[in-house]
Amino acid sequence: MHSLDDASLWLMMKGGKEAAFEALYKKYIGDLLAYGDKMGLDSEVLKDLIQDLFVEIWRSKERLSDTDSIKFYLFKALRYKIIRHHQRALSAIPIPGDWAEQEESVEARMLNAEQNGMTAKQLQLAIAKLPKRQQEIIHLRFFQGFSNREIASLMNLQYQSASNLIQRSLQSIRQYLQVPMPLL
Repeated sequence: MHSLDDASLWLMMKGGKEAAFEALYKKYIGDLLAYGDKMGLDSEVLKDLIQDLFVEIWRSKERLSDTDSIKFYLFKALRYKIIRHHQRALSAIPIPGDWAEQEESVEARMLNAEQNGMTAKQLQLAIAKLPKRQQEIIHLRFFQGFSNREIASLMNLQYQSASNLIQRSLQSIRQYLQVPMPLL
């Protein structure tokens, strides 16, 4: 099952194949947990929300539409679940400022090596100084690899607003690090 592409797995899952459903779960659970963790949820609550998401997907599998990006679909669905959870708890969506726990592979993608004397720790500290919404957009863009258009849709923003927010976030990081603009 793992050798099949996402579209094939999605179609098979919609047709009732439990193995395809399991393969999709295993493929995306790590990314969903990492994203939910950045949204400030207790790990047990997050696991419950993700489990609820997959239960809902399985129960409504015949009615699901096709999707170009299963990862995007899952992130958007999880984000709505998290927002509803926070609304029920009458609290805002906090995104923790502690980016020090990011995996080295994610750091490597973001930094594309430790060029010009910049360390991963300095970048993490710079990101932690950003407002919560900018932390979220940086996480989605550089750590999860979503496009500006997908981020705009996920965060309920206009495309240009999402692009501007990414640029402002990067500019703030550059200013904090005091590096020339072309380096980031």
